[in-house]
Amino acid sequence: MSFIAPFLIVLTFCLVTIFLVVGLVSVPWPVLLLLLGSGFFVTQRVLQRCSLDAL
Repeated sequence: MSFIAPFLIVLTFCLVTIFLVVGLVSVPWPVLLLLLGSGFFVTQRVLQRCSLDAL
């Protein structure tokens, strides 16, 4: 499980960058913040689960 966590972190940062670029062009800021917040929450949950599995 430990090799999945860094991949998810990189994937999340890529998605955040894409959302920022697209958001600056077309998407309203509340929608953008909602997407970023949900992505961050999911990432935190996955990292918690990975760390629990490591123990």
